Amino acid sequence: MKVLLISISVFAAGFLFKDNMFDRVFSIPGVEIVDFGTLSLTAKPNQYLVCPKDLCAAKSHRESPTYSVSAQELERKWDALVAGAERAQVLGSGVYAMRSQFWRFPDLISVRFIAEDEKSSTLAVYSRALYGRKDFDKNKQRIDAWLEVLALP
Repeated sequence: MKVLLISISVFAAGFLFKDNMFDRVFSIPGVEIVDFGTLSLTAKPNQYLVCPKDLCAAKSHRESPTYSVSAQELERKWDALVAGAERAQVLGSGVYAMRSQFWRFPDLISVRFIAEDEKSSTLAVYSRALYGRKDFDKNKQRIDAWLEVLALP
């Protein structure tokens, strides 16, 4: 009986404090700035690269759209979008983390904003899971949805 009560208590504590516990278990290692010009993708399917034509060394999954705003305005819109996303955090300039809802697995998102001229810009985005092999297309779905929101006036 005592073992059962202890087991239930440990399980309940783990469930109640899972965010902190899983954040520690699935930590985010030191983050390096991505050089899109030399980036090479891994063999894992849990990554998604969006890049303007001729910028990335790796073959992108999608070509970046062009936006009718300056690079600074695009970055401001991006930051506001990420700030409104649940479980997102800013790790540094152009580097973000997004955690899965239950297990809190972190995905790392690197972004570079590129001015095409004074009134138009584009971006490069590399989103990838830090743990595991599959992400059920979450990186692709998230980035594609965010790019659509950025296109709204």
